[in-house]
Amino acid sequence: MCGMFLFSISRLVTLLFLWLTLIWASHYLLEAIEERGTWEVVDHNLANEALKNEVETLEAEKTWLMGEVRSLRTARAELEELQKKVDLLSREVEGAKAKERLAAECALKAIEVGDNV
Repeated sequence: MCGMFLFSISRLVTLLFLWLTLIWASHYLLEAIEERGTWEVVDHNLANEALKNEVETLEAEKTWLMGEVRSLRTARAELEELQKKVDLLSREVEGAKAKERLAAECALKAIEVGDNV
């Protein structure tokens, strides 16, 4: 019976040693997992900060572009108004040229009539 008791004690000591080894290993494993989690949180925070900066930059560019669009729309409206004035002046010039041609024709006819008389 004494041999069996010693066998049981040695078995218990072995199991206790294995149990302590597992606790020790799990403690270091837990520390490694916590450290990795900390690094992941730090990396996540850095990524969030970079994204926030990018959003701020994009918002500033958007504001600038909206100002540019307003300026271009204003310039386009002014250009359309100027084009209307150019078209009106072109029609007036064509009308004046037509009147000039008509006046020249009338003057030639008057000269011809005067020569014939």
